[in-house]
Amino acid sequence: MDTHDSVPPPPPPPKMKAGDLPDVGDAPPRAPQKDELPGYSIVAPDSELSTLPPTELFEMNQAAMQDAEQSPDIPLMGLLAKLSDLREEYIRGNQTFVKQINWLEKEGYLGVRRTRGDGDCFYRAFAFAYIERLLKAPEPFRETLVQDTLDALQRSVELLQNVGYEALVYEDFYDTLVHTLKRIVNAQPDAPKLTQRGLLDAFNDIPISNSIMMYMRYVTSAQIKADPFSYAPYLYNPDVPYAEEPMDPADFCNHFVECMGKEADHVQITALTTALKVNVRVAYLDGHEHGKGASDANTSPVNFVNFENGEGEQLEPVTLLYRPGHYDVLSRMSEDPQEGLF
Repeated sequence: MDTHDSVPPPPPPPKMKAGDLPDVGDAPPRAPQKDELPGYSIVAPDSELSTLPPTELFEMNQAAMQDAEQSPDIPLMGLLAKLSDLREEYIRGNQTFVKQINWLEKEGYLGVRRTRGDGDCFYRAFAFAYIERLLKAPEPFRETLVQDTLDALQRSVELLQNVGYEALVYEDFYDTLVHTLKRIVNAQPDAPKLTQRGLLDAFNDIPISNSIMMYMRYVTSAQIKADPFSYAPYLYNPDVPYAEEPMDPADFCNHFVECMGKEADHVQITALTTALKVNVRVAYLDGHEHGKGASDANTSPVNFVNFENGEGEQLEPVTLLYRPGHYDVLSRMSEDPQEGLF
C-alpha cells in the first residue's frame, strides 16, 4: 500500500453472498461440546450457516462476542491454540469455513490467538502482534528493531501534537506502551525483562492492555485528522445502514475511533498502519469459495488483504485473522513456546 503521496482507497473485504454458501453434508461429524474447546465459539451449535445471509451471520457473531465480553472467564488475550480447534467449531456448519481453515494450515498457519469480542479486538490483536514479533526477532537485530519501533512511536507523538491533542490525553497510554517495549531489551526498575508469558500477562492486565489499545486508537484518529481528504470519502456511520453521506472526519474519530468498544474497519486499519509504517496481512475467513487454487477438494483458498507500508524484511508483518465481526492473531506456531525460547 503506497503511502508516499496519499492514502489510496482502502481495499474492500471479500463480500459474502448467502446464495453462494455451499450445502452442508448429510452426516457431518459431531461438533464438540462448548467446554471441549478453548476460548469461545462464535457459532451456535445447532446453526446451519449455509442458510444464513451475511447480515445474520455478522449479528450472530456479534451476539456471541458480547456474551463473551460479559464473562470473566474469557481473557482479553488468549493462549495460542491450534487452528484445528477453530475448525471443530465450524465442522457442523458451512463446510467452506472448514476448507479455508484447512488451506491456512497447509500454508503454514497453525495457530490462532483469540481476543475478547468487546469491540476492541482489532486494536488489541494488532498491538499484541506488533510487540510479539519484536520478541521473536533474531537476537542480533532485536535491539535495533526495538529502537526503530520506539522512534516510530515518538513520531506518532508528534503526529498527535500536530493535530491538537494535549499530552495529558495520551501520555499515560504512550508511556505504558514504551515501557512494555523497553522490557524486550532490558529489565526495567519496576518490571523484569519481557518474555512471551510476560507479554500475555500484560495484555490480560486490564489497565496495561487498555492503555496500549487506547494509544493505538489515538494514533489512528490522529492519522485520519491529519489527512482528512484521503479518508473522508470512506467515513460512513457504521450505526446507520446504507448511509448516503460520509461523516465529518473529526466527528467520525470522536465517535467511532477514540471510543472504546467501537470496531475497526479498513479505514482504521489503513490509518493506523500508515501512521506506524507497519506491514499488516489480514486473512479473511468468510466462508466463501474464491476461485480455483486449492490443491484438493478439502481446501479452499483464503483471501489476504495486505497493508504495505515499506517496512523492512527483518520483521514479519503483523498477521491477523478476520471472521465476520471479529479479529484474532494468526500464527505459524501452534502453541506458545516454553518460557525464554524466543
